[in-house]
Amino acid sequence: MSLSTLSHDQMAAILFRGGSLKIDGRQLRMTSLHSLAATAKNGGARLTITGMGAASASDLEDLAAAGSGAVAFED
Repeated sequence: MSLSTLSHDQMAAILFRGGSLKIDGRQLRMTSLHSLAATAKNGGARLTITGMGAASASDLEDLAAAGSGAVAFED
């Protein structure tokens, strides 16, 4: 199974259980990214989001706040 085929719920379950993920932010809506960021925080996991070069600074700040230290951005 490829990580790219995981559903939002499957990714959330992994993050909630403390498993860290690296995902392509271009493949998900901002609301899903916010939800996953918060789940990573609550599960003590790390969520690395790639492909966010076109996102606004405000969107990145919102995602960082939702994850409260559990989110990293990678180009």
